[in-house]
Amino acid sequence: MSTNDPDRVTEHSIFGHTRGMFANGLSHFFNLTGPSFTVETACSSSLMAIERALASIRSGQCEAALVGGSNLLLKPLASLEFHRLNMLSEEGMCKAFDASGRMPFEY
Repeated sequence: MSTNDPDRVTEHSIFGHTRGMFANGLSHFFNLTGPSFTVETACSSSLMAIERALASIRSGQCEAALVGGSNLLLKPLASLEFHRLNMLSEEGMCKAFDASGRMPFEY
């Protein structure tokens, strides 16, 4: 709500309101250096973040990596949309890269 009022917007507001800047805010707070970015691939974001970290280490871009992941579906309609796209398992769960998962589209 604070971004609705231009008088309340500060130079740091973007860190609390933009998902893409969250990783950069943490890096700045903890004085971490090197690549810092948010990965958004729906249900596979945490796994893809680990893959990118390993690739960065292997390429010599960094010596170590800190990776964190979570997924919160705070809007019930998002789950309904995933269901209607046939992207959830029979149990209503996302099973990215799992043999029991579903392909959302026929190719």
